[in-house]
Amino acid sequence: MTAHIFNTTILPKHLANSDKSFTAIHTLIYVAAVAVVQFTGGKVETCGSKPRAQKKIRAWEHRLIQIDKLRRQIGKITQFIRGIKRKKVIAVYEKLKLELLKHTKHDPPNRTPEEILDTLKQKLSLKANRLRRYQASRKRKIDNANFQNRESIYRQLRINTKTNTIYTNFPHINSIEEEFLEGDLVRRRKL
Repeated sequence: MTAHIFNTTILPKHLANSDKSFTAIHTLIYVAAVAVVQFTGGKVETCGSKPRAQKKIRAWEHRLIQIDKLRRQIGKITQFIRGIKRKKVIAVYEKLKLELLKHTKHDPPNRTPEEILDTLKQKLSLKANRLRRYQASRKRKIDNANFQNRESIYRQLRINTKTNTIYTNFPHINSIEEEFLEGDLVRRRKL
C-alpha cells in the first residue's frame, strides 16, 4: 500500500518539479525507496555504516599461521647450518636456542643447531598432521550437512561428471534383498 502511494502521489509530484537529470531521478527514487523501507519497519544499511564482519578464525585454522612460522624458522636454521651468517639468521638461531632448550623434558638440552632443527621439524610434522586431520574432519562434516540438507546432492550422485552420463538403472530392492539372503546362506554353510 505504501509503495502504491509513493508511485501514484509523491513521485509524480516531485518528478514534475525537479530537473530531468539522471542523478536527480536516481536520488529521488533512492530517497523514496529508503522512506518506504523505514516506514514499513525495515532497516537500511549504507556501505559505510558497518565495518565488515571479519571471518572468525577457528583454533585449528590458526595453526596454519604457526606452521608458516615453523617453516620460516626451519629455513633460517638450515641457512645457519649451511654457513650463512647474516644478522637475521644469527638472531633467529640465538632466539630459538633459548626457546628450545629441551626437546622433551626427558631429553638432554639442545646444544647444536642440528638438534634445534630436529626439534622444529618434529613440531612441524606434528602440527601439519593435526591440521590435515582437522581439515578432513571439517570436510566430512560439510559433506554430511550438504547431503542431509540438499536434494541436489542426490541428483549429482546419479550423474557421472567425467562422461556426463546419468545412471538410472539402479537395482531393485527385491534383487538386493535376494543377493543378501543368498550371501548369508553361503556364509552359514561355510561355518
